[in-house]
Amino acid sequence: MFSAEQAKKTAGHLEGKQSDLYQQEAERFAGTRKTAEEVFGRPILDEDGWHKIHGQHLPGLEDCVAWMYRFLGQPLTEAAATGIYDFLSNLSHPTLYPHAQMWEKRDMPGISLDDHERRAAAAVAPFYNVLSMAISYNDWSTKHHDDLTEILDRLMPGILKS
Repeated sequence: MFSAEQAKKTAGHLEGKQSDLYQQEAERFAGTRKTAEEVFGRPILDEDGWHKIHGQHLPGLEDCVAWMYRFLGQPLTEAAATGIYDFLSNLSHPTLYPHAQMWEKRDMPGISLDDHERRAAAAVAPFYNVLSMAISYNDWSTKHHDDLTEILDRLMPGILKS
């Protein structure tokens, strides 16, 4: 639903709320919201704007990432887990500081060449583990997963737990 809402907002900013594109995106957003309310119950947002499913409040993305690290047995504090979420978000969104840090050749306190590999492992390992669980739970073929495992073992030795 968030994606549909963002598409509508962006179309309104780029082409104006009277444009055909905005009207199409607004209609798609309304349909997506209606479907969400039918599936998950109404209202999907409480009076403070928090998301709910059948009356249960949902955690935000930062909280989900912190929970994921705890659930997957990563030895991290909640502050470290949410810090990883912040940093990875800033790497994937147009925030300049992490990109500048990655490409600087000067010495920076607390940042070494090994940090690049640790950052990649912090992003890859939890999602690999969740994918592994989903494949196992659904009893799906592991052919492509085995290929992925081999590649990750070669490129990032030791990050995958047995």
